[in-house]
Amino acid sequence: MRKSRVWAEIDLKALDNNFEVLKKLAGEAKINALLKANAYGHGLEIVGRRLNSRVDFFSVAAVEEAIQAQEAGITKPILVLGPKFLRWEIEESVRRDLRITICHMEQARLIEGYLKPGEKLKVHIEVDTGMTRTGVDIDKFPQLLEFVQESERFHLEGVYTHYATADDEPDLAKEQLMRFEKEVLPFIDRGRLIVHTANSAALFNLGRSAIFDMVRPGIAMFGLPPSPSMEIHELKPVMSLKARIIQIREIPAGRGIGYGFRFVSRRPMRVAVLAVGYGDGYPRALYKKGEVIIKGKRAKIVGVISMDLTTVDVTHIENLSIGDVATLIGRDGGEEITATELAQLTGTINYEITTGLLPRVERIPVGD
Repeated sequence: MRKSRVWAEIDLKALDNNFEVLKKLAGEAKINALLKANAYGHGLEIVGRRLNSRVDFFSVAAVEEAIQAQEAGITKPILVLGPKFLRWEIEESVRRDLRITICHMEQARLIEGYLKPGEKLKVHIEVDTGMTRTGVDIDKFPQLLEFVQESERFHLEGVYTHYATADDEPDLAKEQLMRFEKEVLPFIDRGRLIVHTANSAALFNLGRSAIFDMVRPGIAMFGLPPSPSMEIHELKPVMSLKARIIQIREIPAGRGIGYGFRFVSRRPMRVAVLAVGYGDGYPRALYKKGEVIIKGKRAKIVGVISMDLTTVDVTHIENLSIGDVATLIGRDGGEEITATELAQLTGTINYEITTGLLPRVERIPVGD
């Protein structure tokens, strides 16, 4: 663990805290922790290993992610979300005992044709109750359910749906829940199948009625609210993003800084160059708005963020040296910058901020 130029610290105690908060909400339901997109940017291997002994399932988006998880030593069942239909994906799923999501009849028939005599693939059916993305149309669910249950090539393990608006319009999500209860549950043998609908937002906004047999927490595990409108004080941010100062410059008035001279100094100033840029996933759109924290004080970004470098105004910060650390996400002294703050400044969501960090940003577990 070098902590050389730019790195993300993954606070394991914060992760533990958030898991316990979510577990309490889930009650007796199983926990299916989402590891997709490198555990929302926090490090699939770090997060998976930490939670492996405490969760019942993991979920990923791709078979490649499931392979990575198993090769990292993760032993719990893994559900692959979204419709998979390539032959190699199915072969690997059988070989590795993965769970595949079935979303429509065409996919089910295609996969059944890939499977050899004696092979049986564990599957979950996703029902579209209003998200209008993946999932079988709710009126076609009974037909797909019958096909999967009667097939000698499938072992149906679970049925689920996903909410489109549980974060900011829970009333609409409740309509999806009612649809699921009315048009899906009557066809399901609740004692034999695992029923799951609740993501992070549903756990907080829909309550016990959406929990069923298993829950699928994602963003909340990492201490981030599913939407800016949700304040969840019990959760603690898991990620801090940090970079080193690699040069300190005294700049006269009237000097252009960075590409295009989009920032021109109006006064003499001192600037620090940080070893981080959009090539690391630090958003270029922050150049007019963003700040970092150095020695407990905020420093404004000046000049366009480059692929590998970011320049900040440190005129007001004394006793700086090459190698000092700037906090881009996280807390330093009395100041804190969150992924949600960066998302609001750049017109996106906190999910994109953390998942957007690229592989050359080393993830380092701390706080154990």
